[in-house]
Amino acid sequence: MYLRNSDIIKGYGISSGTASQWSNNAKEGKNNLTLVEVEGKQYIQDTPANHEELDRLYQLGRNKLKSDYKKEIIASKEFLSLFTDEQLIEFISDLGKYEINGKFGYFGNGANIWDKIYHEGNSRLQVLSLNVINKLMELLSVYLENKSYNVFDVGAGNGEPLFPFIHALNAKKQLNKYYSIDISKEMNELAKQNIEKEIGDNYGGYLTTDIEATTFSTYFYKNTPDSTNNIICFFGRTIGNISDRVRIFDNIAKGMTAKDLFVFNFSLDTKQNNQDLNKMKSNIQNELHSSLPELLGIEIDQKTFYTDFNPELNFKFKTFKATKEYQINFPVFNHTKKVHIPINTEITVWRAYTLDQKEIIDELDKAGLEVLSLTKDKTAQTAMIICRLK
Repeated sequence: MYLRNSDIIKGYGISSGTASQWSNNAKEGKNNLTLVEVEGKQYIQDTPANHEELDRLYQLGRNKLKSDYKKEIIASKEFLSLFTDEQLIEFISDLGKYEINGKFGYFGNGANIWDKIYHEGNSRLQVLSLNVINKLMELLSVYLENKSYNVFDVGAGNGEPLFPFIHALNAKKQLNKYYSIDISKEMNELAKQNIEKEIGDNYGGYLTTDIEATTFSTYFYKNTPDSTNNIICFFGRTIGNISDRVRIFDNIAKGMTAKDLFVFNFSLDTKQNNQDLNKMKSNIQNELHSSLPELLGIEIDQKTFYTDFNPELNFKFKTFKATKEYQINFPVFNHTKKVHIPINTEITVWRAYTLDQKEIIDELDKAGLEVLSLTKDKTAQTAMIICRLK
């Protein structure tokens, strides 16, 4: 009695290639299967011992398949060095909920990728920035006093979006110093290089901090002479990436004086904005959102990226699918924090809220800020607010 390959394929649910490999390995003595020759061809004998060996080979294959889709990671020193202790705890906690906060995506090489996105031909970021700055200069002419101003650029990126504004203030001899504030040291370094080339001695320095966790009073006061007012800018519609906006507004307000101005822009809650997902689907955006998890050791199949709008919670989001089961170990504080991610888990890497203008005004009011001006762009998709302390 003997077994044909078709019998083995049917009995074990394996591919024809695997069945042929088992037979060939038996011929070469690489497994414990015994063969019998029938009409000049060799077949696997139908014996109890061979069935035990077939069971063993099947289980061995299953274990290998499982190991191919299972990976244990120990976070590297390079990865850990990007974070403060508080940020690392936040990252680990979020990852346990299958999310990587987008603000961490600009750490390390993420800053260079964002810089590349900004400099792409006809970059939408550049066009939006120029439109915002032109409108800002028009509006600020009403509120600026005839004295010098510090510009504090919150979420500065590479610093270039504010170039037109800085040059306009400089031309009026009203620019005292420019300061960048960003969670990413690498971003702040890019801004430093770019701004120093543009305005030389008017570059004041940078603060690397998480605006969600920090008040700015010490940094603002330390860098503001009595003869100087401040303009705090928060552009790029970045406020939409933050769920607790009152906290941000409150943190900024605590560092302001009565003469200071706070200016920011945001995406309005419109059907067009909510359906506008294409820019987040580009290969370079995927590269940006892959940078940090890949540095950690998570392997990303670019085809698993998914972008959509959540109508219940009013935010756009982007996820990728874990194509392996991960056990991720973070050596922190003399012990190891572990995060388990099952295979096929959707991990969120970006979310952006579209905002109602009344809601924003109410949030500013709670933080003690008074709206001086609210304007919309020509498409009525983006709004800009100028405010001050009440």
